[in-house]
Amino acid sequence: MRGDKRDLLEMACENAEKFFHSETTSEKDRKDLLEALKQRLHLRRTPVRIEAFDISNFQGVYPVGSMVTFEEGKPNKDRYRHFKVRTVEGADDYGMMYEVLARRTPRPGRG
Repeated sequence: MRGDKRDLLEMACENAEKFFHSETTSEKDRKDLLEALKQRLHLRRTPVRIEAFDISNFQGVYPVGSMVTFEEGKPNKDRYRHFKVRTVEGADDYGMMYEVLARRTPRPGRG
């Protein structure tokens, strides 16, 4: 009821309240951002899943493609992927991106 333990309890309650409000605000911000994306890209529906790709290499060798996934505006690290680029020689980012996207996207009759 008094002293250090009371101060500690008050601080824990304040922190819990701040966390609750920040989570609520963060959720609203995500929804607003997805709605703005829908409007900006002229989409019929609000995007639920977004995948983004990048190509990287180390001084022109060891090329890899990376995919990050967001679901309902939040990162889903279980769905992140890495692709070793196998067929493209040299610094051809477009060719490497084509390979990664072709491997990620199902093709008619093959999936």
